Amino acid sequence: NGIGYICVGNVVMDLLAVHLHFSDVVFTTLGALFNIGCIWLPLGKIATEKWGAARTQSNFWLLRNFAAVVMGSCAIWGYFGHPYIACAFLLGGAFIFYGCRSAGSVMTTALVGNITRENERGKLLAFASMAQNIITAIVFIAMTFVLLQVEKLGAGQAIWALFGIILFGAFCGVLSAVCLRNIDESDAIMKAAKKPWANSIWTAPSWR
Repeated sequence: NGIGYICVGNVVMDLLAVHLHFSDVVFTTLGALFNIGCIWLPLGKIATEKWGAARTQSNFWLLRNFAAVVMGSCAIWGYFGHPYIACAFLLGGAFIFYGCRSAGSVMTTALVGNITRENERGKLLAFASMAQNIITAIVFIAMTFVLLQVEKLGAGQAIWALFGIILFGAFCGVLSAVCLRNIDESDAIMKAAKKPWANSIWTAPSWR
């Protein structure tokens, strides 16, 4: 999932916008969509009530990677001279992408707590953070090398390399979503998700 997310995340979105010569308004909108996507958070809670945390996150990861392919297809529209359609696909795909990211992450912490012992959680989170940082560095170095080599083939070729990177990232993301579905969790998370939102807010420890 880490590899997949890096290959379809905000850096690649910005590079697509650069190569398609979009305006500053598009760049600003892309940056804002990361936070605007948080309006999908309630969908994650509602879905968890029915499917549980692992399956909910898996389903939204699948949708997120589908949205990434839609977003990446802006390269095709832009290359063949349809900038407005390309912009619509980029922004529309990015909105769904970030929305699914938000909805899928609602119960991540609860899922980690559910499948680990108390003395294991710190180690797991630390290892996950370390692995993410290492993978991010490696993937960015590899992407830089690929784009430099593609640029030597001629102007306009980098857009196809970026599209290929997105397709590879979406493939990795789908694989991780399929693996996530196999996590065996208890029904405690589903029961917690069914509690009314107001009750959850007012009984939170931070309010005491």
